Amino acid sequence: MRAHHSNVAMLVAIPLALVAYLIGGVPTAYLLGRWLRGVDIRTLGSRNVGAVNAFKQLGWRIGLLVLAVDVGKGAVLTLLASAAGIGDWGVFGVVVAATVGNNWSPYLRLSGGKGLALVFGISLVMVPLLSIAALPFTAVGFFITRGVIWAFVTGAVALNALVIVGDHATPVVVTCLALTAIVVVTHLVRSLPNIRLAIRHRDLRLFGQAE
Repeated sequence: MRAHHSNVAMLVAIPLALVAYLIGGVPTAYLLGRWLRGVDIRTLGSRNVGAVNAFKQLGWRIGLLVLAVDVGKGAVLTLLASAAGIGDWGVFGVVVAATVGNNWSPYLRLSGGKGLALVFGISLVMVPLLSIAALPFTAVGFFITRGVIWAFVTGAVALNALVIVGDHATPVVVTCLALTAIVVVTHLVRSLPNIRLAIRHRDLRLFGQAE
């Protein structure tokens, strides 16, 4: 009976993960830039298709809208996965697929954002209290470095530590670690020139300029 339930859960989780990839891949910043400003955000600023670049290049109103939509996507997809009865590992597959879609969008030839807003939406549903508890660490990271990616790393380290010591289920811990790794690796891959500059000048702020 348990094996049958696992098979059914997998049959639901696989198509749900595909849907999550396609929805996660919807490039909010790109679409709003086109619709509301008539510009391609991939040609502006850091060229990143995310909320931070939208704030800087399209204005705070559009940036805030991009942030809200992307956080909302992460939260809604996590809620749907949790309600689908596919188990914690099934939810893991769905939210990872959504993050991969966001960072390597099928609609933009596998370019995309870095997943910060989407992952925050996911964490707000999976571990809401701990996500809020990690915000002060995020603020401190930003205050010290003035870089959003460093703020994310600081907050993510705090969140993962809280999840690990909080006796959460293994799939939840693995999900938090995996999503953090995806965001950080995406930023590293797309920021190699800035990383070289940061090392050369010993200035961590240069590392965050590709936001």
